[in-house]
Amino acid sequence: MSTVMSRLPQTLASMSTILAILTSCSEGEIFSIDPIVSSGAVLQQQSLLTISGRATPGIHIKITTDWDFSVTSSTGVDSTWHAEIRTPAADTLTHQLTISSPNLDHFVSNILIGEVWLTADQTGSSPLPHSFMATSDTQDSSAVNLDWLDDNLVRFFQMEPGISSEPTSFAEGKWVRLSEGCSNTLNLTAACLAKVLRDSLNIPVGVISVSNSGSPCRAWVSPELDTGNETLNEASEWESKHNDLNDWLSTLPTINTSNPDGTDALPTTSVFDEVINNCPPDISEWHTLTLPGLWEHQGLAGFDGLIWLIKEVKLPRECARHNAKLYIGNLADNDLTYVNHTLVGSKSDTSSWSEPGVYNIPRSTLKTRTTIAIRLNGHHTSAGIFGPTDGTSMRLEIPDINFSTDISGQWAYVAAAKFSTDNNKLYLLGVPDNRYMVEFRGYDSRPNTHRGVVYNKMLTPLRGIPFAGATCHFGEADMNKHTFAESFTEEAQRFVTTLRLVANKEKLPVIFNQPPPPPQDKNNSSSLVRTSLVTAANKAGADVYVVSLADLGTKSEFNSMPRRQVEEGWRDARTILATVYGHSSPDNATSPLPRFATTDLQVVNIEFAHAQKLSINVDLPSAFEIAGEDSVFFPAKALASGNWVTMFSHMVLEPRFARYAWSDTVMPTLSGDGGMPAPAFCLRCQTTDEK
Repeated sequence: MSTVMSRLPQTLASMSTILAILTSCSEGEIFSIDPIVSSGAVLQQQSLLTISGRATPGIHIKITTDWDFSVTSSTGVDSTWHAEIRTPAADTLTHQLTISSPNLDHFVSNILIGEVWLTADQTGSSPLPHSFMATSDTQDSSAVNLDWLDDNLVRFFQMEPGISSEPTSFAEGKWVRLSEGCSNTLNLTAACLAKVLRDSLNIPVGVISVSNSGSPCRAWVSPELDTGNETLNEASEWESKHNDLNDWLSTLPTINTSNPDGTDALPTTSVFDEVINNCPPDISEWHTLTLPGLWEHQGLAGFDGLIWLIKEVKLPRECARHNAKLYIGNLADNDLTYVNHTLVGSKSDTSSWSEPGVYNIPRSTLKTRTTIAIRLNGHHTSAGIFGPTDGTSMRLEIPDINFSTDISGQWAYVAAAKFSTDNNKLYLLGVPDNRYMVEFRGYDSRPNTHRGVVYNKMLTPLRGIPFAGATCHFGEADMNKHTFAESFTEEAQRFVTTLRLVANKEKLPVIFNQPPPPPQDKNNSSSLVRTSLVTAANKAGADVYVVSLADLGTKSEFNSMPRRQVEEGWRDARTILATVYGHSSPDNATSPLPRFATTDLQVVNIEFAHAQKLSINVDLPSAFEIAGEDSVFFPAKALASGNWVTMFSHMVLEPRFARYAWSDTVMPTLSGDGGMPAPAFCLRCQTTDEK
């Protein structure tokens, strides 16, 4: 977890970069240019571009281009200046701007003119790890070949992530060219998108990448679209609580998280370690979590740190005479797991990675009343236990006596230690029912869930910077809070409006990536978010598309995150080429978008846009379901014809709802032109009269 304060040194460094860019001034003169129009930039062709910067108040600025365009401006009392220039048609040449102040000329060189796209990502997708790069001596099936990642006509502006309670004027970041050497700093989805567009359009391509991990859609929406004062109230409440929390944390003992051996494993000594390992704790007053599950959903919103999980189970009298197995399954991030004070396993132990979270329990360890204790550390958006990968329950088994007991359900827990904002130390939180557990749960995370705070920091600097369209990966952060998931349709619509205000383009193309199913979901919030994108796209009207990633879930061949990112970028590029640039071919298509559903007696008919020839894979179980007014869904038979799907079930006499690929475990079966899968959806059926 990071906070506003933790980003201060990085922010100061970025501001220093801004002030240094193209600054070669006489004594007493101040001059800087917004980095988004700095050397190495890609500018949107045939558009009106606003160039901004800072200079000594009252001086005159003249901008000339090598494509015969010039304009003048002057600096206001706030030390900022702005000017608009018209860009020419795309070519493959490099261009130059000359910005003249009274004493010096400032040159912005190596500029390309082409197509610029914005990529917005609320999940903070990590750059490609070095371990996933395919090399001659790598046989890992998850590796990705990066030979194609080298193109001087593809450039990226990676915006520094952050939040702000007030609109900011200038971007933080720099332009870099696409190359294998920069793969550890770029989002692979954006890299693949840009490269495919570049190769297809044969002109330069630029990508402005904005990403803020863990921020729901509401944080990206312009405050101009909010009629209430929710932002002010949220920020004020958070600031008071956060200051109080930091004052309290400063009084607590700490331990360093670094290890002499250089490993990432946390120290084996922490608060409660001795208590857990030497005597059974009194857990009667502890809070509880439901496992499998994420702690973000269950009273630990925003908590980055370490918790102890305790479960007491009753076992047969003869259990001590036998070996046993403990099935915990996937977890995030790392654990130390004990059975009756005996360490039986840890995710950080590489010997256990062949079967994630499956630990052997030595003979004589078990008792008729056995205590299982898991010390789990993690970061709030994904921390928790997901359970066995094969979908079976968490359990303890004694094979010799054919005994198994389910250990999922309620586990007692206590927050034991909290990471500092730089993750270099742990605050030891004290005894159960410590002040954190009682007062501060949910208040210690940075306010990246507050309405408009990401927009203020990362989108307002783009006003006046034209781009051709936007691709958006949204949904995961909204799944983590059910209330956000419920309002996701409206927020996604507002976000489309926000992007169009920023770009000053009424019909700006917006491509939403419908997120793949998570490894574990609570309350069907992931299904709710995925279908909300479909609803939002239909309500927003033309030029809004949904690209399905439903088949890229944990059970598919794209399970490797780098492979999923490559596939996501490729699908985005196909959609853009088909819908924005009119490249019609089997290789250029978008996911079919369900527009509406109608009923005719017991039959449901669904019309799709962006598809001429739908097809259904009958070799897989049906992913289609229908329900009556009672919302009880039954599997349905489905037939595709043209851009229509007809559904029917003998179990539903009067269909009122139709849904597809709603479950997180079902494999999608419906595809459109070029094999692009349809997104998951749930529609209310209209009768013939209603339509």
